[in-house]
Amino acid sequence: MQTKNLQQAIVNYTAQTSGWDQRRSYIGLSGIGDCERVIYNRFYFGQLRPHVGELLTTKLSYELEAVLIARLQAIGVYSPAEGIVLFDGQMQGHPDGIVGGTDYLEIKTVPMEEHFPENRIVGRRIFYQCQAYMHFGQPKYTHVVYLARSTGGIFVVGLRYQERVGREIEWKIKRLVDAVRERVAPGCTCGRCGEVKDEMPKITRQ
Repeated sequence: MQTKNLQQAIVNYTAQTSGWDQRRSYIGLSGIGDCERVIYNRFYFGQLRPHVGELLTTKLSYELEAVLIARLQAIGVYSPAEGIVLFDGQMQGHPDGIVGGTDYLEIKTVPMEEHFPENRIVGRRIFYQCQAYMHFGQPKYTHVVYLARSTGGIFVVGLRYQERVGREIEWKIKRLVDAVRERVAPGCTCGRCGEVKDEMPKITRQ
């Protein structure tokens, strides 16, 4: 087998089995912090297929998450988490696990340790994702574990459930489900969808 053929075979297989979803049959809680119009369009029209490099990164990220979960199992603190299913499956969430028997686990891989969050404040998208999981699930505390792909470095941030934020997210979800069922695109809430911004109640960060 020629060297270039071996390389291409590995790249092709990795890209084809990356686990990246162009389109799902449900709205994922992992992206609930996004603009309502963006979420609606993602559900109906899918996402643009990324370039090969992004698919390779996606595959590596999933593999590293599996390795980290195996470590947590080895030290006896990990158990699987039940999925969250709402509105007859229209809305779903998949927490990465339970740690210590009581708390959610969310794993995020980043390129380098320089990308770990400053002052232990997670990004908007992760904050909303974790708050949504805690609102609809039993655990009310989440350990967000960051893993640097370049060094294997680990950084953990803790998030507590905020009831008011959870209620506001629930309100947003109901709006989205109604929009999807009625096939009527909701207004933009980010101001970047080419239309006048539709104001929503403010969700206060921790």
